[in-house]
Amino acid sequence: MREGAFSRLSEEIDEAGRSKAGAVSLRPAPQRVYIGPGPAAGQTAQALGLSGSIEPSLADMDWGGWRGRGLMDIQEEDPAALAAWMKNPAAGVPGGEPFEAVRRRVSAWMDDLAASDARILAVTYPSVLRAALAHVLGGPDATAFRIDVAPLARLTLSFNGVWRLQGLEAGAPDA
Repeated sequence: MREGAFSRLSEEIDEAGRSKAGAVSLRPAPQRVYIGPGPAAGQTAQALGLSGSIEPSLADMDWGGWRGRGLMDIQEEDPAALAAWMKNPAAGVPGGEPFEAVRRRVSAWMDDLAASDARILAVTYPSVLRAALAHVLGGPDATAFRIDVAPLARLTLSFNGVWRLQGLEAGAPDA
């Protein structure tokens, strides 16, 4: 997201994003790759030189009627709704998906993979990374929106009886 707007379903990565993704080194190489539905995740995976399975659980948060719209436009049209969302983003936007629903679907997907010994890589969206972090850390949903997730950010998790956070890297320089 390079502008103050909610993502669109049809959002694609730009040439700079494609170039930055192409420069990322994935070591050790993943054994299984899952890709969130939508052009941006698919194009990022392709730029990373990866192919994998499309996983519906890795879909971006449904931004409802605000999808693709800029913050300034929403502020002009409905400042009270924008103020309410900014105060409690986990509640979701009008007509959209609450963060709790994102967290539930991402948590279920993660827990289904917990027994796997494979190195798994998911190419997905910031809302999904926030949901994964909320699941691992067990914090309230509202705290997930205090985490900035830059383009090409990398979240490294492990599972040994419980999910553990190993690292969160900011992403590509100037991303």
